[in-house]
Amino acid sequence: MAKPLFVVGKHRSGTTWLGNLLLDHPSIAGLHHERHRGIHESAFFSHVDGRYGDLDVFENYVEFAAVMARSDYFRLAGASFEDLMELYPANYADVFRVIMDRVAEQRDARYWIEKSPMHTGCVRKISDYYTNAQFIGIWRDPVDVAFSWIKRQDERHASQFGRLLALARVTIDKYVVDTHMLDVRSSQPEQLYVVRYEDLVDDKRKVLNGIYSFLDLSQVEVRSRYEANTSYTDSQTSGSDEGANKTKRFKRSSHEEKFIQCLYNWGLPLLSARALIHLKRSLRQNHKSSLPSWFFKLLNESLDEDGSEKSQETDGSALD
Repeated sequence: MAKPLFVVGKHRSGTTWLGNLLLDHPSIAGLHHERHRGIHESAFFSHVDGRYGDLDVFENYVEFAAVMARSDYFRLAGASFEDLMELYPANYADVFRVIMDRVAEQRDARYWIEKSPMHTGCVRKISDYYTNAQFIGIWRDPVDVAFSWIKRQDERHASQFGRLLALARVTIDKYVVDTHMLDVRSSQPEQLYVVRYEDLVDDKRKVLNGIYSFLDLSQVEVRSRYEANTSYTDSQTSGSDEGANKTKRFKRSSHEEKFIQCLYNWGLPLLSARALIHLKRSLRQNHKSSLPSWFFKLLNESLDEDGSEKSQETDGSALD
């Protein structure tokens, strides 16, 4: 049986790029698609786990199976409604593991990989579900994360107060996520290995070899088939000379950078864990009451039985 491998870290920290690089190792299998910038995130343990109630109740399980069978993640895994119904009775974690074990088996891989930034706060829960799971966390400078996030969210033209609020919101969320990730690393170092995004940019091979050693995998030369989904330049992420092509960033003021640094390094560490969670919730714009829209991005596209997209419609590969 393959081992579960989860890539975690705050959004805009390089989780997709790292996941795509690891996905190219011959002993690691996972789900990917061009429309999802490569490796596809499931957000299963942050958004799906427990959502439909007790799955021992048949009606609950039917609803769960019907929705999952329409989702991109399970379709790319080749899991139909009938496949999921055959697993009844089963809990959330068992269903996910069976589906991912099949993905790994098809490639004869030692690990199956899943990448979801929203799983960073679920590491302890996931490790309870899968005692042999391994986690690779990625940390990026909070200033770069904050500006990358608001650029991605198109908040460049907000009022000065609105922009500062957006920067505060993402910085608080990052601090809470980072604190949880580093606490888990301290208590479970055999399960969680953390790398720095900046180190991955500077020396990709060295960082990947460290991860391979942690996972007890052979060192191989890999190059992701997908472009890095990042605010760094392509030349930086591909290992070329830094500065060959300057990233075109929107203006970021020095007082905004100092605000983020002071908040992350001095203000937030003074608060208790309970206060941090309360503050994070109070600044949250939208409660995760529904599944993300990207759960069903490929709903109207035809996929083959194994989950891969039909060749006459696109050249994108879906399943390793």
